[in-house]
Amino acid sequence: MVAGLTKLHFWRKKIDRIDSRILRLLEKRERVCVKIGKWKKSRGIPIRDKKREAEIIKNKCSKTKLDKKFVTRLYRLIIEHCVSKEK
Repeated sequence: MVAGLTKLHFWRKKIDRIDSRILRLLEKRERVCVKIGKWKKSRGIPIRDKKREAEIIKNKCSKTKLDKKFVTRLYRLIIEHCVSKEK
């Protein structure tokens, strides 16, 4: 039993490290989006670009083995958050 718990602890720590990397990358993405928003505002360009958003989702879905519905929902959430930060 102890060996099994040690293995479980190992895997959970591994997931924790992966989650930390994901969060750091999302924070980096948000910072870039804020810069993009400022740039767009200074030039009178609309914040939303539905065509670009669709391209991002299509591209990400084509480059993963993850469930396409999951990836679509995930990226819609990420995009919505970033758009809110661009405003």
